[in-house]
Amino acid sequence: MMMLRQFLHQLLGSWLQTDTNHLGLAVLVFALYYCTLCWLWIKKAAGSEALPELRSISGLDALDEAIGRATEMGRPVLFNIGSGGLGSAGMAAIAVLGQTAAKIARYDTQMITVARGETLIPVAENTLRQAFTDADKPDAPSIKDVRFISSDQFTYASGVVGILHREHCAAHLMFGDFYAESLILAEGGCDIGAIQVAGQTNNIQTPFFVACCDYTLLAEEIYVASAYLTKNRTSIATIVTQEYGKMFFFVLIVLGTICNTLGSNLFLDLLTLY
Repeated sequence: MMMLRQFLHQLLGSWLQTDTNHLGLAVLVFALYYCTLCWLWIKKAAGSEALPELRSISGLDALDEAIGRATEMGRPVLFNIGSGGLGSAGMAAIAVLGQTAAKIARYDTQMITVARGETLIPVAENTLRQAFTDADKPDAPSIKDVRFISSDQFTYASGVVGILHREHCAAHLMFGDFYAESLILAEGGCDIGAIQVAGQTNNIQTPFFVACCDYTLLAEEIYVASAYLTKNRTSIATIVTQEYGKMFFFVLIVLGTICNTLGSNLFLDLLTLY
């Protein structure tokens, strides 16, 4: 028994730490909970069972309006992937780019794609090529119209504003990571009367988008965009799993607060089992 205990201690020791520097136990419990829940929902998605509906996101619904307006006016759509690289927000922006390109391909509307992060350029080009090829338009000029302006923050912002004015863009779509250049970009599009839709996760910069854009996605709504636009059942299942994960933590916080308020050490004892 002692040898078994020592073996388990060596195998799982770091996962059972519960002090402020080692939250292995909490991570282990949540990982097991999340993986089980994810497996169950993906299994449901593989069948014909109904899945929860995603609530309406006006910013994503407005993509059709923005593309339609640009098509009617005969002016281009500017898709701005932002200042980040191949992080979570950047990949979410690439997913939206693919769906936007698929919509644009139906109307032969011109689209200009810009990015500050150089690592996003080849990914964006490949995404556009795939979207237009799927629409039987492999030679669409928008595939090659992916522009790298500069890795410098404000040089990039100035270049984007210049494109907005020179090309007379009818729509300005901003998805990805944006920092101090947010207001410059949004104000530039507002100046020319372009319909603007923005989505990013930097809450410090969100107020600038809210002030200058027609539609703004809030916080993690950008991560839901791909599933929302494609209606892919597996993607929706993973989002449902994340929502249940949030509820799990919310319930723990409420119960822990109540126990602590009533003078119970139940949760403190659970956190110091090791």
